[in-house]
This record gives sequence, structure tokens and C-alpha cells, in this order.
Amino acid sequence: MPTSSLVTRVVTAADPVPGWEELTAATGALFAGPAWVSATAVLGGPVRVATARTGDDPDAPLLGVLPFVVDDPLPGVAGRPVVRFAGTGPSDYGTVPVAPGADRRAVVAALLDAAVATAGPGAPVLDLQQLSDLDPTAEDVQAWAAARGRRVRVRAQAETIRRTFGPDDGRESKNRRTKDRKTLTRLGELGTVEVCGELLPDPTDCGATDALLAELRAVDAAHPNAETRNQPWTGTTGDLLALFLRTADPASRWLTGVRLDGRLVAYSFQLVTDRVVATYLCSYRREVADAGAGTLLLHEVRRRAYAHGAGVLDLLRGLEPYKFRLATSTHVSRRVVVLPDARLRWTALGAALTWRQDLRPHVLRVRAWRSARGAAPQDRPTSAE
Repeated sequence: MPTSSLVTRVVTAADPVPGWEELTAATGALFAGPAWVSATAVLGGPVRVATARTGDDPDAPLLGVLPFVVDDPLPGVAGRPVVRFAGTGPSDYGTVPVAPGADRRAVVAALLDAAVATAGPGAPVLDLQQLSDLDPTAEDVQAWAAARGRRVRVRAQAETIRRTFGPDDGRESKNRRTKDRKTLTRLGELGTVEVCGELLPDPTDCGATDALLAELRAVDAAHPNAETRNQPWTGTTGDLLALFLRTADPASRWLTGVRLDGRLVAYSFQLVTDRVVATYLCSYRREVADAGAGTLLLHEVRRRAYAHGAGVLDLLRGLEPYKFRLATSTHVSRRVVVLPDARLRWTALGAALTWRQDLRPHVLRVRAWRSARGAAPQDRPTSAE
């Protein structure tokens, strides 16, 4: 595809971008689609989208897209703003989707130039997280930085687990069928069992969505490890997920579950593209833990993903033992930080990034918890906040 006449634009995530949904579906970019990116606006700060096309016509072929956020300048690092992927944190992968057949290096470079220009007159820091080792974007970013005389720091960030489907995945093993029958029998002893292929068939029904969200929160609260697990359907992340459920194409997400006597006791939430199905969240109540409801849903998702025609079932970040029952490979995601010039020191920058993205949210959560319990406020904000 031609790239000599690349034309870039930067718009807001709310603006229609012709071809965006199709590009992310074709490339398997789970966390770079318009519905997910638009929902991440609840995390704070306007979300911008850099696009690269072959000409000025808005309907010209879309060659690449970069959803990003420009954070306020960091304290202690010469007042440089920070450019990062939209959705950093809740998104398990960051990437720059590029159309198949296009010159990746040229498209990524044009998009990064557009994002940097949007950040303002001061050269920003680029903090691009969760770039999978299967994704060439990390190498594209490093080539862009080298061509512009910028320093790069690359660090391993997280491990992900996936299953690549093979010809044998179309056949059910006797062991798996036996386990599922036993699980259904044990659950049947507790009540009337219903395995729901889709818990939310109509996302535009706000009343049904609100009721379902309450059920999901109740399942998380009744998990055997509820006191130590995150509660993803509450707080800002819960707002993001609720908005995504209401606005996303129903074909781009699955929400399956198990009900006993009509009450939801287990669920599994997937993000879906043509090529990849990713299990983003799953949980179950403590009373069905020994029955194996979670394993039953995991098997159901594997079957559904294979029937969907996906080549990969991605279990995303985290090395939980249950994932290895399906895994065929593990991968490492990287964090690529681009420093604009030699005046910035990595020690100061690393400390500032760690405070903003890791420590400060934890401090705010602790304060909110104390406030909810009626504790006196402690640890007043410092000037760095």
C-alpha cells in the first residue's frame, strides 16, 4: 500500500473515524478499537486519536491509528508532558494498529510525529506500555526514536499467556467432557443450572445493564478470595467497563455465565476480534468453587472461540495456574520509554512515572477506604501531587 503521501490527523475519540473499527478487527488489536478507547475517557484526560491515510479524503484507506493521551508535565523532569497509550492500566496490550501491506515503519513514525506535535512545544516523554513481544510496534518505536536522536529505555513489564488453536481443538477430549458432566452434576445438586451463552443480549437496555452490573459486582464480592482480589466492576474501572458494554458492538464482546435458580454464580467476560478472543475477567461465588464452575466456563469459552474461527485464545496478563490448563505459549510485554534529550535523567523520570502510575493511585485508594470507614485523613498530599 502506498505510504509516500501519508496524511495524518489528530481527532478526539468521540469523532467518527472511518475504517477504525475494521482496522482493529483485522489486526486483532483488542484494546485499540473505538468502543474501548472511547470508554477509557473516564480514566481522566481527553483521548486523542492520530490517523494516517493515503490522502486528504477522510474516506481514503486508513493505514494506521494511534489512540493516545497527553498527561500533564511530570514534576522533577523539566516540566515535560507524557504521551501514552489510551487506556494504560486497564488495557492488557498497547499497540499501534497498521493495515496489512502498509509500510509499518513509515506509518508508525508518522503517527508518533503527529502525537508528539499535539503534546505542545516542549518535547514530551513517550511512555508506551504493554507492547507484546509478538508485536513489532516496539521495534518501530525504537527505530523512530533513533532517527530523531532520542534515547530509549525498554523494560520487561508483564507476562501473558495464550493458546494457539490447532486442528485437534475441534475435537473434545474424553477427559474434558467427563469433567464438565461432573461439574454440571455437582451444580445440579445445588439448584437448577443454566449455562448462559450471552448474559447481555441487548446492550441498549439500560435497566438490564444496570441489573447485570449489580450481579457481576455481587459475584466478585462473594469470591473465595474477595478480600485480596481487585473488584473490577466498581470505581473508575467499573465505569469504563459499563460504558464499554453499553456502546460496543455486541459482536466485539462476550459475557457468559452460569446461573443457579436464576442467580448468577459465575461469569466470564471476553473481548473479541476476528482473529483473537481474549478472556479479560472471570469470577465465581465461593459456594460453587468446589463444583468447578470456573473451569466449566473456561471450557465453554474455548469451544466458542474455536467455533468463532479465532486462531488464538488469549488469557492476557497474569500467571494464574488455571490458565496453564489451556496455554500453548507465554509471552512478555515490554514498556518502552522514549526520552526527548540527554538532559533528562532516567532516575528522576522513573521515580516520577512510578509515583504517578503506581504509587499515587494506591495512596488515593487507601484514603478512599479510610474515608469510607470513617478514619481520620492521614498523609496529606505533597507538592509532587
